[in-house]
Amino acid sequence: MRQFWNKLELDLLKSNYSTHGKSELIELFPNRTYQAIQRMASYLGMKRVRDDFEPTPEARAKMSKSHLGIKLSEAHRAALRRHTLNEKAFDILTEHAIYWIGFLMADGNVSYKKGIPIIALHLNVADLPHLLKFREFVGSSHAVGNYINKLSGNTSCTISFSSERLSNVLGKYGFVPRKCFTAQVKGGVEYSKHLWRGLIDGDGSLGVYERKCLKGTVRRVPYINITGSSNVCSQFKTFLEKEIGEPMPPRFFFYRNSYAYMLSDRRAVKAVKLLYRGCTIALNRKLRKALDMIDEYED
Repeated sequence: MRQFWNKLELDLLKSNYSTHGKSELIELFPNRTYQAIQRMASYLGMKRVRDDFEPTPEARAKMSKSHLGIKLSEAHRAALRRHTLNEKAFDILTEHAIYWIGFLMADGNVSYKKGIPIIALHLNVADLPHLLKFREFVGSSHAVGNYINKLSGNTSCTISFSSERLSNVLGKYGFVPRKCFTAQVKGGVEYSKHLWRGLIDGDGSLGVYERKCLKGTVRRVPYINITGSSNVCSQFKTFLEKEIGEPMPPRFFFYRNSYAYMLSDRRAVKAVKLLYRGCTIALNRKLRKALDMIDEYED
């Protein structure tokens, strides 16, 4: 029959658990099993603190290197992985690598759990094929998860994995934790059109909207828009001025807890041509809009 712990037992556990060994605790609590003692100590948030503890040679042989405080090599960590992952995917800055850096800056995030960096990418379920392209690029065999937003009801797909090496490499280009308001592209990729195409695909928009004129007619106006931190908007403006060779609109505005920078008319068409014409990687639905815009406003 299960016996409740009385106050005397609890006080005895609190004063002795952290400094006594297994056999000593069993002697102190003859009516309790060692498992019951451990469960109650865990419930109370108690841990062992034994400065004089020294594992026997037999115990030490069974302990992993991480338990002994030895940092594991990359080869050792790779051997322990249950899923495949190419941790060298971003070592060479190809078009695809730079594009995915931009896309992660927009729609990805990196967080830490017990000191371990977790890289994640979340997309609308309609963009699942694009998520699978990223999964293939990083050589991952991790499962793709799905979840439903309780507020909006939208279904999203996600992939996440831990990698200290990838986190360090991506951090050099500005992909860091809590980047929403402070994000800034670094490492030279801010001068690449592939980076900005990734950012537009992840957290921007483009297309044509209809504007009513005073005479009652309707004019189709092309536009392109990027959303992000004030740093990112400013960097995008600087990039376009350098590549297109003419001044861009000076202002970006506060939009949905972040900032947005928008171009319209001929500047928008020039920017779309620069970013999407001849590319080998892009979000399909935005690539179709870009190519339709180029065809419509070619002249």
